Amino acid sequence: MSDLQKKYALWDEFLSAWPASRLATMTLDEYSQAGSKESFTYWIESRLDELGSIWGGSSFKFGVFSRKDSENKNSDAKLSYSETHGWYSSLATSAEAAFEKVRSFVAQVAGWAATGDLEAIESFEHLGEAFKWKIAFHYQNRQTPVIVAIFKRAPLAVFVGGTSSQSMATLQKATLAKRPEGVGILEFGRQVWEAWSQKNLAIWKLSHGLSDFPAEERKQYLLDELGVMHSDTAKGQGKEFQKAPIGSLFYLCHGNESLPLVGQFISDPAPCAKDEGWLQRRYRILKRSIKLGGYQGGQKGWTPNYRSTFKQVPAHDLPEFESTLLKPFFGTDLAELAALAGDPRQNEW
Repeated sequence: MSDLQKKYALWDEFLSAWPASRLATMTLDEYSQAGSKESFTYWIESRLDELGSIWGGSSFKFGVFSRKDSENKNSDAKLSYSETHGWYSSLATSAEAAFEKVRSFVAQVAGWAATGDLEAIESFEHLGEAFKWKIAFHYQNRQTPVIVAIFKRAPLAVFVGGTSSQSMATLQKATLAKRPEGVGILEFGRQVWEAWSQKNLAIWKLSHGLSDFPAEERKQYLLDELGVMHSDTAKGQGKEFQKAPIGSLFYLCHGNESLPLVGQFISDPAPCAKDEGWLQRRYRILKRSIKLGGYQGGQKGWTPNYRSTFKQVPAHDLPEFESTLLKPFFGTDLAELAALAGDPRQNEW
């Protein structure tokens, strides 16, 4: 089964577990339950992540959610908390009452998606943009699709030659108008992402060099999911490490001994216990290595076999980066990487 066939099968599995008819009667625990991998929100955000990512932002994007932590938090005019849930104060005074509204919102969007009413979805302001379009994508008529699995305006605007100031509905319509006959909606989405990623994907090399990091230290940083670097690393690399915004992508290498992962920074730089001047940044893992050994290609500033610590892959080298490093070492491509990436600071509400 091909990668795309697996994604279509996953989509089928979701609709089997969560048919549109179930949405109007789901319970709060079925919608959001900390630790559950069967809840509606877990499916939408995590299990269906590769069919259009909405990763990033807080769980408030779901309107109401089951809390993982038990820390006491004070409610205010915007955010409300109980011991078990968080929700937007504007919805109601209790999680249960807030959910009653959110449940109806979700069912409404799914209904509009089934009939292809993009204008109704566009004008509906009670759910965050990415969340509502993600729901709509999965509940559209797959035989006559009207939505591609991309829920940010910029990639669509680049593909159709529009602007990000246009509405999502307008951009979705313009994008679908360019879908070649006979090309599936997931296959077409990959083409759209490819066009975007070739123009806009920024990815860095981060090296935990063998001379600076003993084996046990490198192992511990992998376990802790920390990227570590000295603030004064030469040729401005230390400054670049500090300036790279949250959400930046990188591949990690241990010199040219191994390439463990492709990650995405989810925190700003902070002092590291390694020693004075050392900084650390937390990351999430997008792809793990599928190949042992070092890189055998030519030497460039961004390659593992070059003596650099933090270097961006230039836009003109992205095709070479994809073919010689990304595909063989991580089993992925630029389009999938762009789809997996998100902005951790994005707040959709």
